[in-house]
Amino acid sequence: MKIQHYCYTRAKFLDYCVFSRPTNLDQFAIKEIKSKALSVTDSIESKLSTPKWILIKTPEYVVWGICCLNRILSEEYNCDYSGTPISGMFAVVISEYDNIQLPYDVEYFRRLYELEVSKFWTRKEAHICQVDEFIAGNFNFIRAIHNDNINIINTDPFKCLSLGTTNKEDIISAALTLDNVSLLIDNDNIQQATNKKGAFMNCLSSAVAPGSYTVKQLCPQCKEYVSAFTSAGVCSTCQEKEQIRILTIQKEEEDMDKQLRIDLDDANSKIQYLQYEVEVLNKKIKKKDFLIKTLLGFIMLLLLTLSYISRDSFSLNLFGNDNKHSSHSEVNNNMPLETTRQDEIHLFLNSEIVVGLVGNELLEIVYDKSYTNVDFIPNVDWVKVISKSPNLILEVLPYDSDGRREAIITAKYGLYSDTLTITQKNK
Repeated sequence: MKIQHYCYTRAKFLDYCVFSRPTNLDQFAIKEIKSKALSVTDSIESKLSTPKWILIKTPEYVVWGICCLNRILSEEYNCDYSGTPISGMFAVVISEYDNIQLPYDVEYFRRLYELEVSKFWTRKEAHICQVDEFIAGNFNFIRAIHNDNINIINTDPFKCLSLGTTNKEDIISAALTLDNVSLLIDNDNIQQATNKKGAFMNCLSSAVAPGSYTVKQLCPQCKEYVSAFTSAGVCSTCQEKEQIRILTIQKEEEDMDKQLRIDLDDANSKIQYLQYEVEVLNKKIKKKDFLIKTLLGFIMLLLLTLSYISRDSFSLNLFGNDNKHSSHSEVNNNMPLETTRQDEIHLFLNSEIVVGLVGNELLEIVYDKSYTNVDFIPNVDWVKVISKSPNLILEVLPYDSDGRREAIITAKYGLYSDTLTITQKNK
């Protein structure tokens, strides 16, 4: 076991001094212990000339001591500078415990007062506990013993059970075998045990009739005094707020997942479009390579033909002008006739499309895809080209008027062009 001591003193309305501070408890635990001490020492009807014994037992620590006027423990060091009596709580603090025994003896705490309070009284000096073991002496100790009283001790923190005049030592022994319990002995009234700032689960006093009383506890989350905790160790209001917070986070995550899926689908669509564009460009490159090779072949053939004609003309000059005229006539007769004009090209399958005033974000238009590298140019800014594959996709913005407006989409293919009229009006 690790044994230390806690000595807290209080003037009429304010703290006087924490003379001895244990190091085996955190600040939260010390605050809880102080709250229970204040529920006794701050009581207007409290008769602190009779010591009030306090037991607090948790799985982490055991606190056992008395609340009383300092003059019970010291004849000399017990008043402030004005002569006003000082009261306090003087306790043994045990952690890392196994088999517990407690000094049920006022003389033990008189000796503790000499070691931890009287020596520092004139300087009013707060210090870390210096007595880190049980004080040596012939004192009465109570040990943890499992007896029949264990069945009547209350462990519900939202109730205070008054045990009346049950044997004190038997109750203390049985309480020490429980995991989580608190006990106030020799209280002057039930209010000292049920004060919401430091309520006890049990009290044992001839001044209070047996019975069960409802008490409130401080919610660790909202810091309000409530009559019940949920399984999460907080009040129902905090539990509901936490559930709402969790549901809100889950919804936000679901919305985020949906948006990510939408973005992913959009990215995949763009990738597919880019892949299609790459395929189209590759086909164009292959076609251009073929045309270049064909043109080079044609040029080579033309050069060979010109070379042959030049050589043949030189031979004819040797035979005179008649042959030259004859040959010139033949060349003229072999010139190709003027090529006929091609038929007019129609790229759009429809010449006009009508849309409503609310517009259309994805207006799909079919065109003749046998012509490659076609450019589509709208003449207004309220019509935008989204993509050209597999069909022409346009975005037509809404129209805030009840009138009528037109847009011309021009499809250009080389020297040729075709137009499509988009009319926006009430259908």
